[in-house]
Amino acid sequence: MQNVQWRLGSLACALLLAAGSAFAEVPVYRVTELLVGPKTDNSLYSIGRAINKSGQTAIEFGYTFGAGFAAARCNKGQCSLVPELQTLGAPATTPWGINDAGAVTGSSLIGAATHAYVFDGVTSQDLGSFPEDGCGGCTLDSHGRDVNNLGQVTGRATTMSGAVHAFLVQGPSMQDLGTLGGDYSEGLAVNDKGDVVGMAHLPGGAQRAFLYRNGVMSDLGTLGGDQSAALAINEARQVVGCSTLAGDIVRQAFVVRQGVMQALPSLGGDDSCALGINRNGWMVGYSTPIGGWNRSAFVYDGLQLVDLNSRLDPKTGKNWVMLEARAINDQGLIVGTGQHKGVTRAFLLTPVAAQ
Repeated sequence: MQNVQWRLGSLACALLLAAGSAFAEVPVYRVTELLVGPKTDNSLYSIGRAINKSGQTAIEFGYTFGAGFAAARCNKGQCSLVPELQTLGAPATTPWGINDAGAVTGSSLIGAATHAYVFDGVTSQDLGSFPEDGCGGCTLDSHGRDVNNLGQVTGRATTMSGAVHAFLVQGPSMQDLGTLGGDYSEGLAVNDKGDVVGMAHLPGGAQRAFLYRNGVMSDLGTLGGDQSAALAINEARQVVGCSTLAGDIVRQAFVVRQGVMQALPSLGGDDSCALGINRNGWMVGYSTPIGGWNRSAFVYDGLQLVDLNSRLDPKTGKNWVMLEARAINDQGLIVGTGQHKGVTRAFLLTPVAAQ
């Protein structure tokens, strides 16, 4: 839930503007690499997933050509392992969301199933799945995608019929949010009001961005094509994501304000998507350039969309290519994924005084 841009003479002023102004100019960013293990080990990869108010991040990491993957929670550049739901065999745990208390949600292998979990800083709690199988969902898969500051978790879970439905966990119960008439839905983000956004299928199979509020799942529409997905929501119920245009060849980032979907600018290519938005309406994501296929991470302040590769501190940003900005907090810190010397690594971007 996130975005940034401005020019000032000190880090303190830069952070103050990021928190209090929706339309400032994009700063220069200091780059911090996020990884569990030696950064010189080129066989290790990491992917940036989420960030909270204090700058804690959630990342996935593992070996590029090895078995398994794991989750970690990072405080700036110091990352520690998120416990798995089971310790047998290769690790199979991934994170997707983190709240301001540092609770992390994602999915982890347990027995023959994969289940959503919440990590509270000490232990990882199995959230189970839909209880249709008579054992509390022990044989059915579930995947956590976001957790809010009330501890509510959204994601997706498999039903006994084989359909996949979005859920919202509140306390001990997992609520089935249904679909838009098809057999698939997934909750991808939840704000502190309990509003859930994600994607769901229509009866004919077309995919739509949705907003679930007050017990009703609403189709947010598209930018003219058949496919859309809502990926983040802030406390003002501004929603971001991406949608295909007419013909379903070009995919464009969007923002929904007061129920109206609007296309965002891009870097000129055929594929862009907004992945995060903060309370101030700053947005982050990725876009391809004109005639190109390689993604570049962007930040959008409501006035201009900026390629983050053009705003890196020369010292810490050396040898980095920013591919995707996943989330931005209210202070303007950004987490995402890029390549450092050709190796896929998660990053944290911190605003510094503009040059």
